Amino acid sequence: MKCDEARQRLPYYMAGALAWPTRQRLQRHLDACPACRLEAEGHIRVIKLVEALPSHEPPPGLWQGVLNRIEAGEELPLPVPERRRLRAFGVPAAVLAAAAAASLLLMRPPVEPVHVTPAGIEAEYVQHSAQLAASDPLADRVALGSLTVAASWDAPHSPQVTFVSMH
Repeated sequence: MKCDEARQRLPYYMAGALAWPTRQRLQRHLDACPACRLEAEGHIRVIKLVEALPSHEPPPGLWQGVLNRIEAGEELPLPVPERRRLRAFGVPAAVLAAAAAASLLLMRPPVEPVHVTPAGIEAEYVQHSAQLAASDPLADRVALGSLTVAASWDAPHSPQVTFVSMH
């Protein structure tokens, strides 16, 4: 038995409400585990303190009075579900949401075609950006220095990437 299970079963153990096999397993665990045994001793101290308290008898008729009030109690009406009100707003709200989505799709600007710049400009830009990044005091100089990228375009839409060392 693990400590979590033992701690959950301690109150039942103290009350004598565990089946014999479970009680035996818990007792073996308490014999072997000082932390759980300490917790069980705490339960025993609390039980002894409660048992030492003076007993007070309830006033005569207390329980009969409670029972009479329960039996005489009026049943409260159940609240009316608000489904009807929600359903009344649900259809117009769905139509409004669909109209808003359609207008957003129809009103967005057309997609601009991608313009390919000459290879020299891109390569120069990439090299310059890598050199600037390498001059940053917190930059990863090894990665940026060994992987300075020079991109060139042999043909439309076929990039060729070469790695140039900055050493």
